[in-house]
Amino acid sequence: MAPPAGPCWAHPDVDLLLCDDGLQHLALARDVEVIVFDERGAGNGWLLPAGPLREAIDSPSATDAPALVVYNAAQATTALPGHLVDRRLAGAVDLADWWRGVAADPGAWGALQVQPAPLLCAGIGQPQRLVAMLSSLGVAVQLLPLADHFDFAELPWPAGTPDVIVTEKDAVKLDPARVARERPGTRVWVVPLKFELLAALIDALAARLASRGFVPRRHRPG
Repeated sequence: MAPPAGPCWAHPDVDLLLCDDGLQHLALARDVEVIVFDERGAGNGWLLPAGPLREAIDSPSATDAPALVVYNAAQATTALPGHLVDRRLAGAVDLADWWRGVAADPGAWGALQVQPAPLLCAGIGQPQRLVAMLSSLGVAVQLLPLADHFDFAELPWPAGTPDVIVTEKDAVKLDPARVARERPGTRVWVVPLKFELLAALIDALAARLASRGFVPRRHRPG
C-alpha cells in the first residue's frame, strides 16, 4: 500500500507530534520545547564534541514561552528551574518470559546476587549509570560495555557465562531461541527501567499545550 499523500500532520487523526532531538532542527516549527538534562548537567559548558551540550544552555526558546526543563537525575544539575522525574529499575525477568509479556519481578534481585557476578551487556549511552543503579540494589556486575544501539549480530558474551543482564533496549534484539541455541546454559535477565513523569511536569506541559489551543482527545465532546 502506498503511503498517504501529504505530510503526516495533515492526517485528521493526528493532533500532536512529539519529536525527539527536534531542538537542533531550527526550521522545525514547534509549540512547546522540552530540554532534558541528566547527571552531567551542562558539563563544561561547551558544545559537542568539546562538551556535552547540543546547543548553548542560554539559547533562547524558538516559541513564545520558555522551554520546559526536565532533569533525568536525582536532583537539578543546572541553575535552570525545572522538573525531576522518578527513575528506577522495575525488577528483573527472564528473557523468554519478557518476550511473553511477563512483568519484571521487583523481588528478583536476590537471584542476581551470585558469583561469578552477572555480566552486564549494555548497548546504551551511559552504562555506568545502570551499574550504579544495580549496585544500589545489592547486585554487583561485570560490565561489558557495547556500542550504543549495538545490533547483537553476534552474541557478545563468552560461552559458559552463567548470567547476563540486558536492558529492554537490548532485549528487543535478542531472540530467546537463538540465545538458547548459541549460548546454552546462559540465563539472560532483562531489567526494565521504570520512568515516571511527576504530576507537576504533566500539569505544566498540559497547561502549555492548552495555551496553544490543544485539547486532549479524551476531553473533547463527542
